[in-house]
Amino acid sequence: TVTLKNLDGTNFKVVPYVEGDPLGTTLAVPTRTGYTFNGWYADSNGNGAKDSGEEVTDGTGTVVSNLQNFPITQDWSLKSDWTANKYTIIWVDGNGDTLKTDSVDYDSTPVYDGATPTKKADATGHYTHTGWTPAVSLVSGNETYTATFNTVAHTPATREENRTEPNCGVAGSYELVTYCSECNYEISRENKTISATGNHSY
Repeated sequence: TVTLKNLDGTNFKVVPYVEGDPLGTTLAVPTRTGYTFNGWYADSNGNGAKDSGEEVTDGTGTVVSNLQNFPITQDWSLKSDWTANKYTIIWVDGNGDTLKTDSVDYDSTPVYDGATPTKKADATGHYTHTGWTPAVSLVSGNETYTATFNTVAHTPATREENRTEPNCGVAGSYELVTYCSECNYEISRENKTISATGNHSY
């Protein structure tokens, strides 16, 4: 017999042969979610071992040409070899911009290793990164992860800008800016008038 074994050592299929029969041109092809089948392998003792062994079929189950007429005179055990499929993982910040795109193996945990995600401050507050949505999990297909944030209330402060000094006949002005002292977000801006100094007689 030729026993085709899954990666975990369990039997995928047992193929009976009459002693001396040739191996033939094809062997059955297994399927495994998230992986691409590379072929069946056997070592010189008929045990499945790709690293030290010989390729028996390619990924389509086609037996390599030099083994198609090989006579089966003892039991063989062939082991399947696989490559994990890669899937696209996209990381998006709080502004909808793509931070990073990764290609990650099936059944692996994606890890974000780029710049800290940001979200622009707005009237509600400024933001600190807390995680991702959906929650990061083992790869089972293409996925987009969007950064999540905590909202931090603004700490208001004021400053004057664009000040024009008044003179005796013309009023002055300035803009009173209210901003966040932590993130510098501009909360409001008001035009203020400085009264003219007036005429003086001596």
